[in-house]
Amino acid sequence: MFYTKYRPKTFTESIGAKTQVKAIQTSIKSGNFGHAYFFYGPRGVGKTTFARLLASALNCVGGASGSSLALRGDSCGKCPNCRAILEGRFLDLIEIDAASNRGIDDIRDLKDKVKLAPTRGKYKIYIIDEVHMLTKEAFNALLKTLEEPPRHVVFVLCTTEFKKVPETIKSRCQVFEFKRASVLDIVLKLEYILKIEQEDGALVPKLSKEDLKKIARASKGGFRDAETMLEQVVYGGVSVQEILSSGNDAEMAKLLNMIAVKNDLEGALIAVNKVYGGGLDMEDWLDNFLEFLRLVLLVSAGVGESLVAETPEKYALLEDLAAKIEIANLSSIIKRFSEAGGEIKYAAIPTLPIELAVVDIVESGSMTENKSLGETARKVVPRISEKNHNTQLQSSEGEFLETLYRAVRPRNHSIEALLRSCKIRPLNDKVLTIEALYSFHKERLSTTSSLKILEDVVKSVTGYPVKVAIVLGKKSDSKEDLTDKNVVAKEPAGEDLKEAWEVFDGEIPLL
Repeated sequence: MFYTKYRPKTFTESIGAKTQVKAIQTSIKSGNFGHAYFFYGPRGVGKTTFARLLASALNCVGGASGSSLALRGDSCGKCPNCRAILEGRFLDLIEIDAASNRGIDDIRDLKDKVKLAPTRGKYKIYIIDEVHMLTKEAFNALLKTLEEPPRHVVFVLCTTEFKKVPETIKSRCQVFEFKRASVLDIVLKLEYILKIEQEDGALVPKLSKEDLKKIARASKGGFRDAETMLEQVVYGGVSVQEILSSGNDAEMAKLLNMIAVKNDLEGALIAVNKVYGGGLDMEDWLDNFLEFLRLVLLVSAGVGESLVAETPEKYALLEDLAAKIEIANLSSIIKRFSEAGGEIKYAAIPTLPIELAVVDIVESGSMTENKSLGETARKVVPRISEKNHNTQLQSSEGEFLETLYRAVRPRNHSIEALLRSCKIRPLNDKVLTIEALYSFHKERLSTTSSLKILEDVVKSVTGYPVKVAIVLGKKSDSKEDLTDKNVVAKEPAGEDLKEAWEVFDGEIPLL
């Protein structure tokens, strides 16, 4: 495997994590290294590798003698101890998987063994991987040993879940965060691997720098994942595009266009099932889709040039989508798919959480409808004038009002019910006047929160800022007013009661 074959043998060989390398080497040179380290960060970014390099540096004998260690602060990678650690046969390096050794009995056994002197090296190194999996009782048992370990013992705790490890444990360690590697660092590592493989006589396929960048981006900052994908390309006989099919930009753009622009529910569901039918892991695919959505969001927010490092072709694709989708809708879409991501691992049917998210996004007016409603309303609004203010509304005006009601309802159903019992005058100089027939209706619509909702919704419908004014009108029993389409027709008593209850949010006003 590439990720084991090309694991760095010394700190000097490592790529990235310069801050961690400098701090650890300096402490080793001075002899003031810690007795316990806490390494945290995403999977595959080098936590366990650095723990092994630390073990090598502390136990390196530098060939004939260890005198050069103090000058280097690093291992030689060639002495018997260094080779034994690289080959996994160094008895004084003990790696514990906390996922399967997580109980108090396991930690008690460890506490008994740490007292024993090293067999071969100067220090015994205990690497506890996925330490967040330990039970509460196991953490408590580990505390005393971490606080006052034997002089010949160094602990390295590794985890992907920083918050799940008690503060009492972290406070007894030197804490180092391992971040995702940059695309440039990963590409450098992949180029190095290809060069060595070629020198060793392997028939390495010709890969462009852009191909390596695609692999690096797909790895999400993890050296291990990038090296695994490269090995599949080199020795698996598959193309980069086939390996990265879960991150096909064109297909993801097409899906986003279906759910956010065209409201094509059928097409979107077919596309999701096509992804699953291709044998892709839906959790991995959704991670890639969320990353794609993030890039569209950054471009839409106007920070694409500084934060999005993509090819001109992909950037143009992102710009096109950003121009079609309002940023508020995009934000809602990201939130809904993020929720689906947390549900996939527990779902009996892997596609179901994603399918439900697609249905919610396409069908929910709060996420995707406002933009299309606004386009309709902008065609309707100019036809409203004072000329037909006191006459029966024309069909275009009725369309505008229904658009407004539908846009308000997801924000606040009570405001929608109130609006339907009021008269909405035609737009006049970017002012929309709402005529309430009752004083308590006027009071409810005149609150700061209600006005904010109304002005936000009217802006989304018309496409430009509009001031909303609430006035108290006179209730009229004239035949003309009763035929006004803006007045809700009389409904059965049960519906009247339901609407009244919504208007007052379940509270009967004191008159």
